[in-house]
Amino acid sequence: NSPTKNRMRFFVIILFLNVTMMVLREIQMNYNPTAPLVTFVYTKQTFKVLPVVEKMENGILRLKFSVPEVHSVARPLNVGEYVAAQVTQNIPQGLHITIPRKNQKGFIPVAHLSCSLSLTPQLLDTYNVGDDLDDLMCVSADDKTFSVREGRRFKLRGAQVPSSSDVRVGSLLRCSYLKSYNQRVCVSALVAPKPMLLNLYNNEMDVESNRKFASQQGITVRVTRINNDRKRIKVSARTTDVYDWSLEDAVYELEQYLSDIRRIQERSSHVTKCCLGQQVDCTVKTVAKDYATVTVEGDVEGIVVKHHCLAKMEVGAEVRGLVLWVDVQKNLMIISLKMDQLNFKHDSKAHLNTSTEASVLYFNDDFAMVITKSNHA
Repeated sequence: NSPTKNRMRFFVIILFLNVTMMVLREIQMNYNPTAPLVTFVYTKQTFKVLPVVEKMENGILRLKFSVPEVHSVARPLNVGEYVAAQVTQNIPQGLHITIPRKNQKGFIPVAHLSCSLSLTPQLLDTYNVGDDLDDLMCVSADDKTFSVREGRRFKLRGAQVPSSSDVRVGSLLRCSYLKSYNQRVCVSALVAPKPMLLNLYNNEMDVESNRKFASQQGITVRVTRINNDRKRIKVSARTTDVYDWSLEDAVYELEQYLSDIRRIQERSSHVTKCCLGQQVDCTVKTVAKDYATVTVEGDVEGIVVKHHCLAKMEVGAEVRGLVLWVDVQKNLMIISLKMDQLNFKHDSKAHLNTSTEASVLYFNDDFAMVITKSNHA
């Protein structure tokens, strides 16, 4: 009795005028009222309906067609919205997902799995088909692209993606790298409801960063100028402009790095399960001037820097060591053999933006690991 159903019946009747004779002929020949299936299109959706003989008198056949239900279309997602999803496929480029609540499909590029690009290959291996994912952020509704990296970043800070109308000079924007040109790179800025394409020129970046970006790599920029007449926004990604010498972002990056390390260790069978501060039995493999190498757990390699070596070390000797760090990319550990001198504890005197002396234990492309000379923190 609803107006919608009445309109649909009227639509179906008009559509089937051209095929009525064919349907009647098939039914009369086969004497089977459930034989033919008729296909028609309604609001760009294809349905197959079954004509059923309702009445036949004096050679006149009356048919009844079932009316398909009209399903409401889910509202498109905006940039910055969070969804829960399930992994449907794992490929080298990232994760295919499905969003049950929205009845939509999407994709997570591998660079959006972590704030640390060096960990993304190992992290990708920790996801399996059927895994549930929470707090995914939509970074592009048109491309149906979602991000673990940005979802965690904004959630941790209790921040929201700004709308395009709220962008001002001085605003910080999270972006994803798209493409490089001679004098600039093109990035996609996270603003609601749709991402904004921006040009980041070479002179607005740190020299060592120019053109050394991976696809979809996260970049933080600060808006330095807005030209409303020409509809252009100028941004800078220089460290001095973006971070203003604040260490909060560095602390966040390290927290996320440690979280990703734990996930890789828990879910990857080929990565050692040893953790920071664990005591392990080692066998000395080589002894050099500035370092020594040891084997741990039979096949995992460990490195002992000079000031963590024993005074006398011989190849083949069995020694006891303390795990200072685990490099999951290379599956090796940083070991100290001076356990009696290392008593790690929280440095209660350490505060953000304060200075302290430290010795470098280990470094890679993401960070340097140090031990403070006071309190061994």
